[in-house]
Amino acid sequence: MTQPRSVAAEPEVESPGLAATEPSQAELYAEAHATPLRRHLVERFQQALSIDADWCWWTENGFRWWPFRLAQRISVTEDADYDGITAVRAVIETDVSTDAPDSPQVHQELERLNREASLSALARHDDGRVTLASSVVVHE
Repeated sequence: MTQPRSVAAEPEVESPGLAATEPSQAELYAEAHATPLRRHLVERFQQALSIDADWCWWTENGFRWWPFRLAQRISVTEDADYDGITAVRAVIETDVSTDAPDSPQVHQELERLNREASLSALARHDDGRVTLASSVVVHE
């Protein structure tokens, strides 16, 4: 399992070509905090879940961390303007399984479980992961 890296512990990039195509953790951190509303939400999620920034693997719209064996991703969309009100969509996605087969039985079970869900949904991804996801729209 890949462990998250600290922004401060960003490794040196040996290939100049790689540096041009892969943003650094520091750049991804800056992008995730690009606007006041996004910065506020990312920081609130970190505080609410008691996550130290050093344990986050930054993405361009949030972060991924490992509360135990399976990853959890928290992302916040770009700001959108709705009649003068700035809003974003926050998505929280947690891995439930990493090796679910692509079978009719798995899809039927996920459909059955999703019929009972109210604020979240289970989804099987092409790589075999099953995730539980929930989202909310937040405005200033």
